[in-house]
Amino acid sequence: MTSTPDEQELQRRVMEARARLREGYTTREKVDELMRRVASKRGQAAADQLREDMRAQWKTRSEWMA
Repeated sequence: MTSTPDEQELQRRVMEARARLREGYTTREKVDELMRRVASKRGQAAADQLREDMRAQWKTRSEWMA
């Protein structure tokens, strides 16, 4: 089964958010530091999207984090 580019991008975002949470970016200070780095390399919109994605994944962590 092939996925659309939009589905692929959504999956990439989910995987990035989960990876950052697994790496320990779970406190305000650490997340703020990560967002500064992402914003400087990929722009503020990308940092804002990542923060939103991380929040969404945090809410469902019991389903995927082991």
